[in-house]
Amino acid sequence: MEKPKTPYKGHMTFNKTVFKGQNIKGELITDKYKVVKKLGAGGYGTVYEIQDIKTKETYACKVLTKKDVDKRLIKERDILLKMDHPNIIKLYEIFEDKRFYYMVTEECKGGELLDRIISLLKQKQVYSELEAFKIFKQIMQAIYYCHKQKICHRDIKPENILMSTKCCQYMIFWT
Repeated sequence: MEKPKTPYKGHMTFNKTVFKGQNIKGELITDKYKVVKKLGAGGYGTVYEIQDIKTKETYACKVLTKKDVDKRLIKERDILLKMDHPNIIKLYEIFEDKRFYYMVTEECKGGELLDRIISLLKQKQVYSELEAFKIFKQIMQAIYYCHKQKICHRDIKPENILMSTKCCQYMIFWT
């Protein structure tokens, strides 16, 4: 069996022969967005910075291979579609084709909380009590909201907490 092609080829638009995803309205991902750059890859997929062709707004697009997606990720997708809280990442729309799911979310340019902590430690610094309080408060607000929705996160850790900006104006909590 032929190994599937890697979705990203270094080009700056979605390759229409690889990315054939449609949303529930029947719109093609290639007609709405273009790839700006690859942000990273992990165990569950690859994340790209994408740009809306009409509005020029940027988003993140998590591309998941369907054969690698288990029920837990399907549940994550369904949960994120229902969430509406300032400290929980917003899932705007989903495209899919025979091989991939494409989850278009708000973009978190500030990186992971874990990376921030490590960076501070390397500089022999720590968060001040006030900064730690602000971060903790936002995490607790997101958890409280989830629990009110009868949702339990079950994997809260610094690498699952994404910062919306470099200057930590507010947190985005990855569900």
